[in-house]
Amino acid sequence: MRRLVGVLAVTIAALTFGIVASRPAPPPAEVPPGSDFAAAARTIEALLDPASGIDPIALLPADFSTVEKVVPGRLRAPDGTMRAVHVDGGCSTPLGDENTRWDYSVGCKAHDLGYDLLRYAEKKGHPLPADLRRRLDDQLSRDMHKQCELNPQNSAGLCEMVADLYTVGLVVNSWHQRWGPPRAEPISSWAVGLLVVIFLFAGRPPWSRRSPAPGAPEAPPVDYMSMLRVLSMAGIVVGETVLAFTHASGFWLLQLAPLLFFAGGHANVLAWRSSEGDYGAYLAIRIHELLRPVFAFVLAWLLIPLTLELLDAPDGTIASVGPLVLEPLWVLGIFLITVAACPAMEWLYDRFRAAVPLAFLVGSTVVHAIGSTDAYLLVSGLLLALGFGQLAFHWEDGPLRQVPRPVLIGVAVAALLGFVFLRYLPLLGIAQVSLACTVRTFHWVPARAIGFLRSRPMTVYLVYVGLVLLYAGLTSSVGLDWFTRPRTWLAISMITAAILVAFFWYERRPRPVAALVGPVNGVQALACVLGVGYATLGVLGFAVTGVTWHIGAPALLGMALDPLANLIHLMLGGYLLHVVHTGKSGRTWPWLLTAAACVPPILSTWSPFGTVVHGATAVVALAIAGHVTVVRIRTKATVVNAG
Repeated sequence: MRRLVGVLAVTIAALTFGIVASRPAPPPAEVPPGSDFAAAARTIEALLDPASGIDPIALLPADFSTVEKVVPGRLRAPDGTMRAVHVDGGCSTPLGDENTRWDYSVGCKAHDLGYDLLRYAEKKGHPLPADLRRRLDDQLSRDMHKQCELNPQNSAGLCEMVADLYTVGLVVNSWHQRWGPPRAEPISSWAVGLLVVIFLFAGRPPWSRRSPAPGAPEAPPVDYMSMLRVLSMAGIVVGETVLAFTHASGFWLLQLAPLLFFAGGHANVLAWRSSEGDYGAYLAIRIHELLRPVFAFVLAWLLIPLTLELLDAPDGTIASVGPLVLEPLWVLGIFLITVAACPAMEWLYDRFRAAVPLAFLVGSTVVHAIGSTDAYLLVSGLLLALGFGQLAFHWEDGPLRQVPRPVLIGVAVAALLGFVFLRYLPLLGIAQVSLACTVRTFHWVPARAIGFLRSRPMTVYLVYVGLVLLYAGLTSSVGLDWFTRPRTWLAISMITAAILVAFFWYERRPRPVAALVGPVNGVQALACVLGVGYATLGVLGFAVTGVTWHIGAPALLGMALDPLANLIHLMLGGYLLHVVHTGKSGRTWPWLLTAAACVPPILSTWSPFGTVVHGATAVVALAIAGHVTVVRIRTKATVVNAG
C-alpha cells in the first residue's frame, strides 16, 4: 500500500510539474521601457559583478521598496565582497538554509534581491531579458560552491553535493517558468486537480474497453457519409498543418468544417431515429462515440509544448503548431452541441423544410457581423453547424439526392466563385455539400481504409502529430548532432509512448458499439445531462485556452478556464456518461466523485459564474449521494427485517 501511495504521489507531482512547465514565455511587453526598467537592469548587473565595487543599493529604482515590499540591505559574503541583499530572504528550497551547516545565506539573499528586481520589472510592464535570470542562478551556484571551498566544515564533498542539488533545483524551476519573472505556482491546486483526474480515469472513462452487452448493436457499416466524415476531419488537420508551416492564409481548399457538419449531421439523424425517441439513450451513446477522438487531441495538447521544448524548436513554433489541436477541438466542441440539438432540428425540418438551413446560415452571418469576441464566434459557428447539419435530413430523406447533377454543379461553381470574391465561409460550405451530393453510386468507397481510420482515430492522429513535431524540430536544427542529443530521443520516446498507449490500451481491438443498461430516466438522465454539458465545456475550453498555460485565465461565456479545468471538465463529462452506460448512476460513489471534481476548478480558475456552476453541481451531486445512500440503507434494512 505504501508503494502504491508513493507511486501515486510521484505521478501527481510529475504531472503537476510537467503541465505547469508547458506554459509559454510571458507575452511581449505592451509598454515601452522606462527609466525604472533601466535602473532594475543596472542593479542586477551590479549584483552579478560583486567584485566591481559598485553598490547595487544605490542603483535601485526609487519606488522599488514600495512596489515589492522588500527591505534591501548589505551583507559581507564569506569571500570578502560586499553584497546587496533582500534582508528577509533566504535559501527557499527543500534543504533550506537553516537545515545546512555551510551558511549559504548571503548568496541566497543576494539571489532573492535579484529575483525581486525581475518581479519589479514585470509589474512595471516590461519584463527583463531571460538571460538575467540564468545569470542570477549561475551566480548563486558559484557562491555556494565557493562557500564549500572557504568553509567546508570537514565535509567538502557533502557540501558540494548539496550545492549541486540547489543548482539543479534552480535550473529546473527557472526552466519550467521559461526563464521569465519568478512567480508563485498553483502547485497545490493543480495537484488536487490531477488527483481528481486520476480518480476519474480509474472510474473507466467512456473510451475505455468494455465487453459488449447482450444484444448490443453491431458497428454501423462504412458508407459514403462515413468517408466524408473521416476525410473532412483529416482535411481540417492537414489544412492547419499547411497554415502552420507556410502561413498561407489563402489556403482555403481544406477548410472542410461545413462538410464535416453535414456528414456528421447525417450520423446524428441516423442515431436519433434509431433510438425510438429515447433522448437520453441517444445523447449518451452519440457523445460517448465522439469523446475518444477528443482524448487524442488532449494527449496531443500534453505532448506539443514539452516535445517542442526538447526538440529545440523556435519559440514561435508552439503558436504555429497549436492549431493542429485547437481547430479540430473547436469544431468538435460545436459539433457536440449539434448532437444535443438533433431532435429539435428534426422538429424544425418536419415543419419548415428548406427554410430552416437558410435561416441558420443567415443568422450565422448576422451574428458574425455584429461582433468578433469568443461568444459571438461560438454562436456564429454553432448556427453555421446547425445549418449544414440540417441539410443531412434532406440527404437522408431524398430531396438532395433528387436534385439533378447539373444543378448541383452549377450551384457549387457559383458558390465557389462567390467565396473567392467575398471570403464568405458558408458559400464554400454550400459548394462542398453540393459537390458531395452529386455522387450517386457508392460501391467505390474504400471501406477497409475508411474503417481502419474510423476505428483508430487516436493512433492515426498521434502518429501524424508526432511526425509534424519531428519535422518542426528537424527544420529548426542547425547540425547533425540533433539526432544524437538525449533531448531529441527523449522527445521521440514521449511521442512513441503516447502512440503505443493510444493503440494498445484503447484501439488494438475493435471497440464494441455502446449499449445502455435500461432506459435513461431520473437520476440517470441528470447524469447524462451533466456529462454532455461538462464534456462539451471541456472540449470548447481547450479550444479557448490553447495548448499551453496562459498568463491570466481566459474565459468562455463568463467562466474562467485553464488547461487543468478543461481536463477535469472533459474527464468528468466522460465519467458521467460512462456511469450512464453502465447503469451505476444510482450509486453513491459517482456522485461523491462528481462533487469532488467541482472543487479544483473553483480553486484554480475562480470566477463568479464558474463558482455558481461548479458549486451548484457539487451541491446537487452531494444531495443525490445522500439520497442514494439513505435509500440503499433503508432497502438493506428492509431486506434484513423481512428475512
